Amino acid sequence: MRSDHKKLTSRILRDVNDGIIAVDHAGNILFTNPRFYKILGIEENVDGRKYASLMMDDSQNNDDFHQMLLQAIEDKETTQEGKVSYTKKDGTVLKLRVNSSFIYDEETKNSEGVTIEFSDITAEELYAAKYHDSAVSFIVLLAGVCAWVFLYGLWIYLGQPLHVNTMTNILLGISGIMFLVHHHFSSLTLKDVGLSTDRLGHNLLVGTLVTAAGIGLLVIVKLILLKVNPSYFPADRPFFDFERLTIWEFTYVISVVWQEFVARGVVHESLRRVIPGKYSEAMALVMSSLFFGAIHIHVGLHYMIGAAALLGVLGLLYIRQNSIWGTCIPHYILGVALVVLWLV
Repeated sequence: MRSDHKKLTSRILRDVNDGIIAVDHAGNILFTNPRFYKILGIEENVDGRKYASLMMDDSQNNDDFHQMLLQAIEDKETTQEGKVSYTKKDGTVLKLRVNSSFIYDEETKNSEGVTIEFSDITAEELYAAKYHDSAVSFIVLLAGVCAWVFLYGLWIYLGQPLHVNTMTNILLGISGIMFLVHHHFSSLTLKDVGLSTDRLGHNLLVGTLVTAAGIGLLVIVKLILLKVNPSYFPADRPFFDFERLTIWEFTYVISVVWQEFVARGVVHESLRRVIPGKYSEAMALVMSSLFFGAIHIHVGLHYMIGAAALLGVLGLLYIRQNSIWGTCIPHYILGVALVVLWLV
């Protein structure tokens, strides 16, 4: 019966989902289970070896992991518990939860070594980070929208004392504060917020082609309007009225980059993380477009609709590229074209 009990215990230790290694206080490895090798990516059997030699073979320098295990081996009174990172030979970075317990001699009741159990909690940690980032995104977006709505209400109450372009710059400033807060309190990288430069040349080329198609479409729209309602445009002005360009259109290039970053990197990406389900991408696109249109309330309804439509169309390009650089070109040139063609 005792032998059957030991076999059962050995089988349980072998079949559990956690990695297990038993080491005596002299540092000799007494036992390892299959999950130990699978989780850590170790290929050769290490039973019977010194744990120090295992450390010497580790080319990834997982000092925190080894330090915790060594402390568990050397400390005969206190068990160890904690979370550490571990890098496998293939470069995969894991997050492990490590716990130790003592191995006692059945007769003397003295500690003969320790059993270290560790579990891969990488997915759990990623989910927790995603949940945290989603919460930060929601709070930042809500705070930014509330700040803008109250400021707009004050602007109306005071009789619109500031120029529309000034209000737009203030809006960009609020958006900048939103990003800084979002970036500080979240774990997102620049790539996560649409600032990736991967395939930059290709993205810029595609953006240029989209721009050309967009200008052609705007010209067709104006021709149709001239045919249907010639009085819609001033009779004494040319088809392309470049005299309408002001200093604002020339500095608009800086504004466009910032607007694209806020619309994509902050709003779209935040909504993509917050909205669950398989339609999260589509919902993020629609909601970010409506959001972008709504915050242009100070410019007027027609501009709100145009801004939402433009962001929606260019949003499809952003989804394919995951970068704002390809969308900045059509955003800027089409925005200027709308002014030159008297469509806004």
